[in-house]
Amino acid sequence: MRRPAAARPISADRFANDPRELPASDKAANQAKGSRTPDRWKPPRRAYRCEHARCRTGVKSLYGLTVTPPEKSVPTAMLTECG
Repeated sequence: MRRPAAARPISADRFANDPRELPASDKAANQAKGSRTPDRWKPPRRAYRCEHARCRTGVKSLYGLTVTPPEKSVPTAMLTECG
């Protein structure tokens, strides 16, 4: 019997090479973000925040990653502003 996709173990290589995890950014933006979680960093360009929030929530869901309440609240708030 096959397990549901969400129950499959995460592949570190698959996750690390997922293009959603590797967005193009300039050096300053990349350094500003560092390893900050969504509740501690937002893209400086407001126009990109919707795409960023959708990407983050999609990746967390796809790989079955845990989400803390603060990590969930900020992207959720950003998505409500997207319309």
